Amino acid sequence: MDMHPTPSYATSAAAVRPLGSTVPDAVKAKMKQGAEGFEAFYIQQFITLMKPKGEDTVLSGGVGEEMFRDKLTEEMAKNMAKNGGFGLGTAVYNELLKQQEAQAH
Repeated sequence: MDMHPTPSYATSAAAVRPLGSTVPDAVKAKMKQGAEGFEAFYIQQFITLMKPKGEDTVLSGGVGEEMFRDKLTEEMAKNMAKNGGFGLGTAVYNELLKQQEAQAH
């Protein structure tokens, strides 16, 4: 007599496909790039809103900072998103994969 019967809802590991397994690699790469870009934009907006107004910030101030402040913020945000950011890009990417899987079936 089996003391630990397998529940009827259990499936074998072979029957469960990993998320995105039916999505072509080229499509996944574009989705990943888009999700990362979305997170970078979100982080850029966040950083812009969090910067102190009227004070010296990352650079020493002056004309150089005024000219390149937005570009610096953009690059910081891209770097943060590329390295995991807040996890928003990963969440967006996973949702895109789910949608692609659903459309494939």
